[in-house]
Amino acid sequence: MKRKKQIASTKFEYDEKGKLLTRLNVQGNQERKNQLNYSSNNLLQSFTFHVKQNNKWELQKTHELIYK
Repeated sequence: MKRKKQIASTKFEYDEKGKLLTRLNVQGNQERKNQLNYSSNNLLQSFTFHVKQNNKWELQKTHELIYK
């Protein structure tokens, strides 16, 4: 039986209260990450999407959340 080769990995970083801060996805030589930002009342305020290019993180998108 052949073992499947792992093609991607995802790592999660949490703060001391258990809130997700960073999600890092590595697939081959591509690295992508999301960073999450919370307001003072612990609501998700925004999250960003970055791609690593030439050993530097490049911001691709920022999503701002609005609660009604």
